[in-house]
Amino acid sequence: MENLPQKVDKFGSDKVFPVLLARYFREEIAGKSPLTIKAKKDDLKKFLIFYQAMNGHLRADEWMVRDTRLFLDELQKQSYSPATINRVLATLKSFGSWLREVDVLRVLPCKGITELHLEPLPPKAIRDIEFHRLNKSADVLVNGGSAKYSQDFRNKVMLATLDASGLRVSELLNLKSDQLQGKKLVNVRCKGGHVRDVLIRQDVAEMIREYVEQQRVAGSSFLFTNRYGGQISRNGVANAFDKIAGYANASLPIDQHINLTPHLLRHRHGFKCREAKDPVFAAKRLGHRSLTYVERYSKMNDGEESVVLEKV
Repeated sequence: MENLPQKVDKFGSDKVFPVLLARYFREEIAGKSPLTIKAKKDDLKKFLIFYQAMNGHLRADEWMVRDTRLFLDELQKQSYSPATINRVLATLKSFGSWLREVDVLRVLPCKGITELHLEPLPPKAIRDIEFHRLNKSADVLVNGGSAKYSQDFRNKVMLATLDASGLRVSELLNLKSDQLQGKKLVNVRCKGGHVRDVLIRQDVAEMIREYVEQQRVAGSSFLFTNRYGGQISRNGVANAFDKIAGYANASLPIDQHINLTPHLLRHRHGFKCREAKDPVFAAKRLGHRSLTYVERYSKMNDGEESVVLEKV
């Protein structure tokens, strides 16, 4: 791994962190998203710099629980957010478990260390009136553009698909044109490597079919393509949504301007699912196996809480 401490001491290179990290990323992390790989590299780099400074070496077989605790305490002293510290802990737990599996360690180096408590975030979801304005803007842009191979129509379909599915932008980008079957997106590859099917509304499914049959630029197997027929990029989606939001914001005062990102649409879907049924349903729709993260997407707002209290 680049830019990591490279000290190799007299105890043998097969037991030092840099060598083991290269093997870990090659055997366990390869194939994950670039953002996930970068985050894990950053987390482990911070830990190794701290570990070497504290212990004077990079022997992995001497990594103990006290090292992990001291490192996490140091992150708190440096005012890292609880969410970041929990992410770092998850990275260290994964790496430590792997070291135990390959017989470098006898004891799990994160054993007994629990995540910091996170207060659920207030909903960041796009409100209904804002979503109406965005849809209206998308419609106006479609009607004012060219009829054939319209990127504006593609942008409208992406907006509707994310709102109806709660997909991450990476999941949307990797969809293939044959994954829409009826009202279901099948075999969607999700964060963490698991695969799931995602139901969507009938009207959105029909909109996707219209896009594929009449407006999609051919050239690859991906569902959403750029003007050359290749896979649309994250920047391509961001630019598409900036165009929709820019048109909507042009008629609004600055304090009412809408910030449109794929992740905010995911928040909106989670919030709507929790509002319609319960957190378990919201977790299923978002592809989470735990309810921990759903509360961060769909915390009850003050207005809802007030209504419920009036009924108690």
